[in-house]
Amino acid sequence: MNSKELALEHFLKFFELRMRVTKQNDALLQREAMNFFGQQISPRICSGPAYDQDYCGEINRLSREQGFLDMMEVFVSMPGK
Repeated sequence: MNSKELALEHFLKFFELRMRVTKQNDALLQREAMNFFGQQISPRICSGPAYDQDYCGEINRLSREQGFLDMMEVFVSMPGK
């Protein structure tokens, strides 16, 4: 799986979790979303050894399509943060 495909898979999973957190106001779902972001997405979009420019560009493009500036805005605007 290449970086763009992985970014799409991660974006869809995180966005679905985020929507469920928003709709259900569920603390366990929120924790799952936060853990997923911290373990799978953040290392690839923040500077460091796991940073992936193609992944970061794709996940930010997908975020903009949903009306956000980038993936970090998708995360920090999640209810309950």
